[in-house]
Amino acid sequence: NDIAEFLYLTSGIGGKGAKSVSLSWESDICDLKNVIVSTSNDFTGETFAYTTNDNHIEIYNLIPGKYYWKVISGTTESDIDSFEIDDEIRAINCGNIKNMRDEGGCVGEFGKVKYGLAYRSSQIANSDDVAIKVLTEDLKIRTEIDLRRGDAANFSPHPSIRFVKAGIWMWDYVFPNLNPNRPYDSSYASNLKKAFLLFADEKNYPILFHCTSGADRTGTFAFLLGGMLGLSYEDLVKDFEMTSFYMGRRWRSSINYENGVYVFDKSGVMQDDQDNLVSLGKVYNHIMQAYGTEDGKLSSAVCNYLNRVVGLSNADIETIRTIMIENYCISNTF
Repeated sequence: NDIAEFLYLTSGIGGKGAKSVSLSWESDICDLKNVIVSTSNDFTGETFAYTTNDNHIEIYNLIPGKYYWKVISGTTESDIDSFEIDDEIRAINCGNIKNMRDEGGCVGEFGKVKYGLAYRSSQIANSDDVAIKVLTEDLKIRTEIDLRRGDAANFSPHPSIRFVKAGIWMWDYVFPNLNPNRPYDSSYASNLKKAFLLFADEKNYPILFHCTSGADRTGTFAFLLGGMLGLSYEDLVKDFEMTSFYMGRRWRSSINYENGVYVFDKSGVMQDDQDNLVSLGKVYNHIMQAYGTEDGKLSSAVCNYLNRVVGLSNADIETIRTIMIENYCISNTF
């Protein structure tokens, strides 16, 4: 019910893109104004500069937290004010690229996943100038992982971004015995390993992974990455289903309000037919049954799958956790 309520009430987050911070001030000055935003009140922390001829500005893509700001025009400097972004979800406004968000922010079994390291999106080969600026200057993406197969674009939109092809298909094809009508393909496991090993090297960050729409193949990878990092099933469902708000109606179920609570209808998030691909419910049940351990944790089942099928070592997994989780302590999972 909590997931259904979240999806229903958050449905405005996607279609028009990410939320912005709107700053405004009173001024009779018509000259160019510099708006300075910083993480510290003395402006010695991470600082961002924007310019405008107006008395207001919309700012996108800041990491959630508290910020201080001031306006400078010539020799005139305003008082310092502050604002706070308390959304856990960091949706990214990136030109013509849809369905983009930071995979950080959630607090899981091992701690909080850091912002600014991993992003998911739709394909970026045809990025416009605004998108390229966001990717290279704002987010400073170093590595692009293209999860599409075949003849899909085999290049990065900018020479500063390393392009890596790691084609997979969604759920059914990367989990053995999940669906006998969509047979497991071991080549996808090899490509999953290639992709995950990129996360085991700090030089590759920040990393962006995507398919075409950023839904099912991207959702498969995000499920495994988040599961490895100790995120809950509920948080993984939220991340998966938010794509619905960007790419048209892709919800695996309708959401109704009944007896004071939000609920999925009978189709549920496990629906699996030719018009509606497998979503997380069926995957979760399968991975817990096939790879679950005595502790009953999703993180253990995901790591067991990554060990046995994908071929990641425990050391690889611990390295990724150390990089991506705040103040991570080597676990006793293995």
